[in-house]
Amino acid sequence: MRALSTAMPRSLALAVMIALLSAQSVVVHAADLPPRPIASPANPWVSVPAPSLYDPQRFELRAGVLGEVLGAEKGTVGVNAELLFPRFFVIPVLPELFTPRLHVGVVAHTSHGTSFVYAGATWTHYYTERIFGELYFGATWHNGQLYYYDPNRNALGCRVLFHVGVNHGYRFDQHWSVMLTLDHSSAGTVLTGCRANESLNQVGVKVGYQF
Repeated sequence: MRALSTAMPRSLALAVMIALLSAQSVVVHAADLPPRPIASPANPWVSVPAPSLYDPQRFELRAGVLGEVLGAEKGTVGVNAELLFPRFFVIPVLPELFTPRLHVGVVAHTSHGTSFVYAGATWTHYYTERIFGELYFGATWHNGQLYYYDPNRNALGCRVLFHVGVNHGYRFDQHWSVMLTLDHSSAGTVLTGCRANESLNQVGVKVGYQF
């Protein structure tokens, strides 16, 4: 009985010493960890690396080339210019990526392809601080043909079309980025009642400058 009572204080002291050494080890390792990401000011649900290269409160000018890949105008190439506006508002109850930015742009074809101007909204999501994806939606006004008069032009059905597309890009620094674009404009015959809908389907590359 006396041996048991003597062993218990020794075991208790040993357990206290182990706990203290473990606590000290945890403190040391925690100090070596990298700092936690800071919460986005626009939405505390979203954490982004600090400092972030992407600033949605700035303008961004984009320019590039888009080539038609389907229909009678396949192979034509157009010059693209676009202005992305700063974010004018935030949807506070949703994650930051759900808040769009407005854009306007033009695609001018150098040959017999259809040229058009467009406007709409762009939703941007950064997978990392440099790699991002975008979805955009809006409307297009074009100078192409509506019906099947010219065999070298796509028959688009309506003068105003739906405009939708995606960008996948890489940001080099706080100013410059590059992106691959898939762009589509169509009449949406079921919704609009247009009698033709050959659409415009373009693939290209853009360079962006944030200022």
